[in-house]
Amino acid sequence: MIGQPILDLGNTNNWELVWPQFEFAAVQTGPSSYIRIPEFFCPVQLTKPILAISLSTSQGGVKLAGFVNQKIQTGLTVGGQPDAYALYRRKVYFEDNQIIFIPDIVDSYSVSISVPYWIRHIKGAMWMYTGIISDSITERLKAVQLSIEGLQ
Repeated sequence: MIGQPILDLGNTNNWELVWPQFEFAAVQTGPSSYIRIPEFFCPVQLTKPILAISLSTSQGGVKLAGFVNQKIQTGLTVGGQPDAYALYRRKVYFEDNQIIFIPDIVDSYSVSISVPYWIRHIKGAMWMYTGIISDSITERLKAVQLSIEGLQ
């Protein structure tokens, strides 16, 4: 267990709504043809490595919502365009509140969601964990000491 973060995920005061109530739909171009939902981006830069996401759809029987992608700027220019690199990618599902642990190796990053071509409608919200994240042995020892003192 050493090295695992000490978190207070159950405290609602530790969560900040960073992407409130987004909704996207595919464009219907014919009786049974659609233009797929393009990859869409969270409107703010994120600074903490723990996110929560809730997604839903009006389509029945669909479980896979797509992928949450962590994007970082590398500072390189490729073909005259600033380069963004997808550092991390995780599957997300409909009708399931999910916690996502993003690799904590940069100060800030952006997040996008890419959905499979068969998804016609998606809506949801995203929160960022703002509580204290501590994984030091000293912090763990303090917590154990307080627990022991509480038993005495």
